[in-house]
Amino acid sequence: MTIPSLMPAATAKGDTQRLWGETRIEAKEAASQADLLASLGRHDSSWEMQSSQLAEIKDTLNDLGAKIARLEDLRGQMEPAQQTQTD
Repeated sequence: MTIPSLMPAATAKGDTQRLWGETRIEAKEAASQADLLASLGRHDSSWEMQSSQLAEIKDTLNDLGAKIARLEDLRGQMEPAQQTQTD
């Protein structure tokens, strides 16, 4: 049995942990995508390939921004140590 008054805090903690993990993964993915785009620019690649890579980077960064915004929304429900880590 769960206590209703504790559920939002528990949910926030779980969401926070999940979002931290997802943002780390997506940040690494965005960096990798940016490296690939830089590589395409150094080689004789078509503008279509570069455009496609830019679109992937844009999508990844938009997803990352949404997760960061969600972390900011949850900040008030976090413990002080979690708030510091989020900042």
